[in-house]
Amino acid sequence: MIKPLLYLTLALLLSACATKTAPNKWQYESASSFDSYKTNFLSSKDALAKTDLNRALEHAKVSSDIKSLATIYLGECALNISVGQTSKCPKYEVIKDIVDDITLDAYFSLLTSKLTSAQIQLLPKIYQNFVWHVESLEFKSANEDILNMEAITSQLLAASLIKENLTNATREKLLERASFYGYKKAVLFW
Repeated sequence: MIKPLLYLTLALLLSACATKTAPNKWQYESASSFDSYKTNFLSSKDALAKTDLNRALEHAKVSSDIKSLATIYLGECALNISVGQTSKCPKYEVIKDIVDDITLDAYFSLLTSKLTSAQIQLLPKIYQNFVWHVESLEFKSANEDILNMEAITSQLLAASLIKENLTNATREKLLERASFYGYKKAVLFW
């Protein structure tokens, strides 16, 4: 009688441990949904993109970490800008005063063309040389910086920020790479 009771207790204990939610599962779910959103948005799969964005926002709102929500809002804004859609990042504007993160503010300033020289060092490393070259009006170097960026989404964003000073060679390489990934929106914009 003791053995079956021991097995039952052990089984209940193991099943209780197995059903616990990981403490930061919402972060993984939010990031995964946002990655799916990026792909579907750039591929012109608008219905799927909208669903993915809503799912990413829902997961981010599970936590009291407003920074995750702000990051999604800025990411959405950046994607819109990267395909030629005018955006002043209105969703981020609403919450920016309570976010209190200088790196997100610097990225927001980059997206809205209000970046100061002091903010450049707060940007993600991938954009810093590019921005310094743009600030110095060294557009040939800025075009090279764009092509040296690993992420296609970063390339598309940077290129859209200097689209008037983009070389034809850079534009062709962006078109080729966006086409390779199946990013229809980006191809149509460029």
